[in-house]
This record gives sequence, structure tokens and C-alpha cells, in this order.
Amino acid sequence: MRPFLTVLMIVPLALLWLGFSMINAGGVEIDYYFGVVALPLSILLAIVMGVGMLLGGGAGLSNYLSMRREINELRAQVRIRDEEVVNLRSIPIKDGP
Repeated sequence: MRPFLTVLMIVPLALLWLGFSMINAGGVEIDYYFGVVALPLSILLAIVMGVGMLLGGGAGLSNYLSMRREINELRAQVRIRDEEVVNLRSIPIKDGP
């Protein structure tokens, strides 16, 4: 079922991208310090979007990893407290003096 859903999502996106590429087939010159590069607008936008996705994914990944570390620390604390509760329940109760 999952591969079907993946294909169901990828095919329309690919068709949209194909249409976008056909509409924006004109060339764009990028002048940077070391030279000039001419690329089709659709390719340039794909490159810029890819770089943005990588940077955003990197920022999200660092946040995700810090949250996972915090979750693991909290789980360790819960485990210690659970063991303490079990130990306290196994101690017999003494009656008064």
C-alpha cells in the first residue's frame, strides 16, 4: 500500500514540475565573482530549492537530535524512579514502637 501512495504523490508532482519547466524554459545568466553561468530558469530554481531544502533539513535535524537526546535522558530518569518505587514497595512496613 505504501509504494502505491508514494507513486500517487510523486507522479502528479513530476507532471507539475515538467509543466513548470516547459513554461520557464528561458535562460538566466548568473554572474558571480569568478565567472558567468547561463542556466534555464527551471534548473536554477530547482538548485535553489534543493539547497534550501538541505539547509532547512539540517536545521531541523539538529533540533530533532537535541529533542531525541532530551527524551532519552527523561526516559532514563523515569526508569530510575520506577526502580526506586519498586524497591520502596518491597521494604516491609514496621508497626509502631
